Amino acid sequence: MTSKFFISCAAAVLAAVFLAACGKNENASGTASKSGGAASAGGFSVSSSADEDAGQVQPEKPGKPGKPVIDPDFAAIRFDSTGPKNEQETPKVEVQQDHIHEMTKDAAETAAAIRTSRRSDWQLQSKVPAGSVADILQKSLPAKNTRTVWAPLEFSASITPVRLPDARLSPDKSLFVFVETTGEARGPFGSRLVIMNAGNWNIVRIIEIPERYICRVLWLPGKPVVAALCVKQQQMKQLSGIALIDLATGKETSFRRLPDDAGRTMFTADSRGHILLSHPEKPVVLVLDANTLEDFRQIKVAAPDSLAALSPDGKRIAFANAKKCRQIEIFKTADLQPLSSVPIPENFPLHQFFFLQASNGFFLCGDPTTGRESVIIMAGRPRTLDGWASGIGAVSEDGTAIYNILRNENRICVFDAKSGSMTRTYDTNRAEPKLTSPGPGAITMFELLPAIHAMAILDTQGNFFLISTEKGKNKHAERAIIFQRRK
Repeated sequence: MTSKFFISCAAAVLAAVFLAACGKNENASGTASKSGGAASAGGFSVSSSADEDAGQVQPEKPGKPGKPVIDPDFAAIRFDSTGPKNEQETPKVEVQQDHIHEMTKDAAETAAAIRTSRRSDWQLQSKVPAGSVADILQKSLPAKNTRTVWAPLEFSASITPVRLPDARLSPDKSLFVFVETTGEARGPFGSRLVIMNAGNWNIVRIIEIPERYICRVLWLPGKPVVAALCVKQQQMKQLSGIALIDLATGKETSFRRLPDDAGRTMFTADSRGHILLSHPEKPVVLVLDANTLEDFRQIKVAAPDSLAALSPDGKRIAFANAKKCRQIEIFKTADLQPLSSVPIPENFPLHQFFFLQASNGFFLCGDPTTGRESVIIMAGRPRTLDGWASGIGAVSEDGTAIYNILRNENRICVFDAKSGSMTRTYDTNRAEPKLTSPGPGAITMFELLPAIHAMAILDTQGNFFLISTEKGKNKHAERAIIFQRRK
């Protein structure tokens, strides 16, 4: 009788649990029907067209974590919040800061001294222009009696000795931002933004962002704000997107979800306050409002994974496919309407390209992985430049000079933009003082600094240095070493 009693009690308990579960499911389905008929599959809610406009993905706003919403027309996912639901759900990023020091200004003068030739009289410093991004940022930060000293940390577990996925100069040439990846060799990864003054070469501030894996950054014109292109990290519950980061506060102000690999080949801004990104699958360019990250429009182009170039006067923007390029499509920036197209060598492996205002042509930098040369398009005719292209180049502000960087020699060849003739070469490996421990690496960033007559160069070995563009009496080019990686 006792066993029968226990059996009946157990049956009653199971029945109560079953009925409670059914009640919860009915409540959940009722809530879903009240919220607009959103159907759930695999933990992701698919929004109906009655709730949102097709193809629109709004930027993230601070709030409580919510379920991601897949927008099928735009193939992007978004959250109500950027953070995890609780600290136990995501692992923490290991952030090493042994190579960052806060020193007195006198001690920093020695620890972070710029190395130049003994006979050098090169003036490396320039005044911070009033109203520049550097001036705005400096005034927004509290004054301090110390100086931050930093150099990239050597990381033996990566393909290259340092983890610097990107470095960018602000449009007004007053600030550099260096992106340093943090975390262990296999992740999860975080990011560090190092802001350097391009006038006195001091570190303005360092911002730790352990919750974002940043691969590229983009300055927004006229203010100390960068847009950061973030890589998907499943273990951190972070998907692909763009984060706006205020350098004055060090805080993320907005986040926009994007398709995986969006911006892989193009991540740039035009002269009218828009961010432009390539689409990995569709022949369109995504155009976002730079302040809100909301959709502005989509531009139809010839193929996915496009590249972009902005004319020096800001009135035109050109697009070309990065893989199998046959033509350059030119649009007006005012209304993003097509103007014309320029044919280029068929299937040219394009890595970067520039307008040539002086000759109404283009400078095409070949993809370094293909072993191809760079090309100048003048009067509709291509001219091949000798040497293995590095995929990196530049055009002077006045549009008169073309800088073509060769990959296998780290040599910089300068060409006249009108005639196409070579006017000068720089052998960066032989510039003085020479790079030792570490030695020279392949050039990954190249910027022109006309205020101090210099070229700023970052390489894969973690060397950041300047090469003088003034014609001196020395046999080899003059170098100023700003920093080198640390062990």
